This record gives sequence, structure tokens and C-alpha cells, in this order.
Amino acid sequence: MAKELHAVLNAAHLSPPYVLTGHSLGGAIVELYAHTYPRDVAGLVLVDPEDGRLLDQLQAKLPKDEWAAREKMLSQMMSGASPAQKAEIESSRASGKALGRGISAA
Repeated sequence: MAKELHAVLNAAHLSPPYVLTGHSLGGAIVELYAHTYPRDVAGLVLVDPEDGRLLDQLQAKLPKDEWAAREKMLSQMMSGASPAQKAEIESSRASGKALGRGISAA
């Protein structure tokens, strides 16, 4: 998604540096963008960002049976999701892991 954002900004002929704003999953996207294209970013505004690493932390803290119940419920909910919604969830997880490799947690 960060690469797509980069392509959209270039296609729109908008010149960097940018101040990017990201909410929820968008927070992870703009953080990853800033890490990938640091010379293009003047600043970030993060509004309640989610980055996928939170799921790993949650899984580590929940008892196995509670995590399994959560996963079952989410699986049932996601069975009716569109391919785009499913891709968003997977991208969130991937973005969080990429951030974890490239940016130290504060």
C-alpha cells in the first residue's frame, strides 16, 4: 500500500516533501511510506494508528483458548468479507511486521 501511495502521489504530479496523515491502518501505511521514502516526507500525523504488531502482542497475552475463540469468530465474520477487505487485513499484518523490522518501537 505504501508503494501504491507513492505511485498515486507521483501520478498526481504532487511534489514532495509531503505531510502525510494516517488513521488506523492508514497510520501503518504512512509510517511505512516514511521509512521507505524518507526524503519525500516532511512529517506525519498519526490518528489512532494500528500496525499489525498489536495482534502479535494480543496473541502473546491471551490464553490459547481465548485466542482460538477470537480467531474462530473473526474467521466467521471474514467469510462474508470482500476480497478487498481481506487484503486490507493481510496488508495490516504485513505492514506491522515490516515496521517492526525497520523502525524500533517507541
